[in-house]
Amino acid sequence: MRKIEAAHSDAISCMALAHSGFKLVTGGHDTAIKVWDLRQIGTQQDGLDAADYLLTTIENAHQKKYDEGVQGMAIHPSQSCLVTGGADSII
Repeated sequence: MRKIEAAHSDAISCMALAHSGFKLVTGGHDTAIKVWDLRQIGTQQDGLDAADYLLTTIENAHQKKYDEGVQGMAIHPSQSCLVTGGADSII
């Protein structure tokens, strides 16, 4: 089992696995959306920083409301499309 330590600065509220099985997308109450390379997780040694697995970050993807940020997400099964919803009532 591998872990991504300190993946977000606040609670992770949702995640989705890309249909290729190689990318994980996470959303958190810190308002960020992050894309992780799961192939890297399988090849790296323990003790590496979360940045070693991170492909991209979208800061402030949603605005905080009642201490919550990103609340849900889905990846389209055949297109390169990610849909997110947040506490700010925006999709």
